[in-house]
Amino acid sequence: MKSLSIIIPAYNEENRILPTLKALDDFFRKNNFSYEIIIVNDGSLDSTVKVVEECRKSNPNLHLKLANLERNMGKGMAVKKGIEEAQHDIIMFFDADLSCEPSNIKRAFSYFENPDIDIVIGDRNHKDSEIVNPPSFLRRISGKIYAWMVGKFILKGITDSQCGFKVFRKEAAKRIFRKTTIPRFGFDVELLYIANKANFRIMKMPVRCINSPGSRVKVISDSLVMFKDLFIIKANDRKGLYDNIGKY
Repeated sequence: MKSLSIIIPAYNEENRILPTLKALDDFFRKNNFSYEIIIVNDGSLDSTVKVVEECRKSNPNLHLKLANLERNMGKGMAVKKGIEEAQHDIIMFFDADLSCEPSNIKRAFSYFENPDIDIVIGDRNHKDSEIVNPPSFLRRISGKIYAWMVGKFILKGITDSQCGFKVFRKEAAKRIFRKTTIPRFGFDVELLYIANKANFRIMKMPVRCINSPGSRVKVISDSLVMFKDLFIIKANDRKGLYDNIGKY
């Protein structure tokens, strides 16, 4: 049976987390998986925890767990916490707004039929990807500039480091996330940089994504932080912080 841990970082997601959990419940009722869903509450100030707890009580057949960070530490740290908690053979994470639909899960699993594949990442730039409600012009432009810089200086061959849909073999995830340090949006680039350095094999897959109109991304300020993170990643590497991972 397919064995899967899903990690969903959540910060003030009281209005979006329940539809996401219902969609996952529907998916797993129709597909034969051994699974766990780990919601990592990233210091939410709203009723996110209450909504998740009520969903767990009202849906005892939904294999739902809740992990908590005492304060808001950023998506990177929330995902890292989820990786530490995850138990199943394949570990994935995606966003609380379910921008990448559950239908992508089955496609991702097919790649792991090849024993040499360690990581599968969603690529919204793939020719077969389907993007519903494309992001604003400003977000597209800033995204293209960031992707160019990532590809030029950090990750050659990766055209979409920021897609929120990433899937790992358990051992690869555990090894990579022991070394991650970036707390917020730049963590995607960091984990892929570490994976490349350790010679894990990464495959890009097309995805079907629906951009959320309620996105809280701040294009200018978040972009500046992400650009700064690129320099931090390079500095960390020079310090040897990403050494001695070892491919299993």
